[in-house]
Amino acid sequence: MTPITQKRQPEGIPAGGQFAGTSHSESPVALGRPTVNPAYVRERLRVYGLNGRLSVEQTDELIDVLNADLDFTDRSIEKAADRILHRDRGYGAEDARTVTTLEKELRDAGRTEEANALARVAAARPMDYLNEGDGTFATDEELAELASRLLPDGVDTPVSSADPRLQAGEVFDKVMDEAGTVFHRRRDGVFAGTPYAMRIQANRPLTEDDRHRFASLVGYTYASTIRGESIGHPHPDTPYSFIVDADMTKSRRDDLGQGLEEFESELPDILQEGSRVRTTNRTGPVGTQAVEGFHDPDLKFEIYYDDVFDPGSHLAR
Repeated sequence: MTPITQKRQPEGIPAGGQFAGTSHSESPVALGRPTVNPAYVRERLRVYGLNGRLSVEQTDELIDVLNADLDFTDRSIEKAADRILHRDRGYGAEDARTVTTLEKELRDAGRTEEANALARVAAARPMDYLNEGDGTFATDEELAELASRLLPDGVDTPVSSADPRLQAGEVFDKVMDEAGTVFHRRRDGVFAGTPYAMRIQANRPLTEDDRHRFASLVGYTYASTIRGESIGHPHPDTPYSFIVDADMTKSRRDDLGQGLEEFESELPDILQEGSRVRTTNRTGPVGTQAVEGFHDPDLKFEIYYDDVFDPGSHLAR
């Protein structure tokens, strides 16, 4: 009988074990240059308020620049957009964002024709605007003046709190907050009606501490003159201003008009000097103040109400 010899290594398994390395041909792998997703770029432009200011061709060029530089950061996107806008439009990314904001304000206010005109101005090249007669190009100043005529003027049309002019501290007669409430500046011929809220705008930026102290002094004056419920916490709408709830329908005075006159006349002095010095220790140490004044003679302010009365028009708003 022939003896059976068992193979120690199964067929098909290389010597050295089941998991031993084997030689095989390597297929070449070539990695291409990374490219940015165009949809991502368009979304970032939208976030930056630039998507409506760049044409399809300009956006494609921007994407090509990003791919060539292999830099897909937000900073690179904005830098490339700024360069293209300056070259083709005569203005940069910051101005483009301003145009986007102002165009939206015009449309929200129902001024569609003016919004369309502003969009045409923003989309045109400077060479598209020739001065009649001599054929020279319009200057940047002339284009800016054209655009300024299309903006909300703050007199007939309220300026949005998001408007860069308001954010920079410019004063307007009518201002609209993010909720759509219109505030009217107290001025000659325009008086408070029965407001539910007030807006205070200073002539300089207010820190958080400034804002809370300012609101506390407004509340102190309000309590002693209007004699109503406490005003609300200050809500900043620009670096220069804040809004407080002040429901004057809750005033305990029968002569609210007189109370408002007292409030407006006393507030400037209280803002500077602070609340009265304590003469008893019921609410704090004698000789101290509940709220200190600013003692800054250069600090000025404007008062706005959400309900005013213009005797000349016989309309409460």
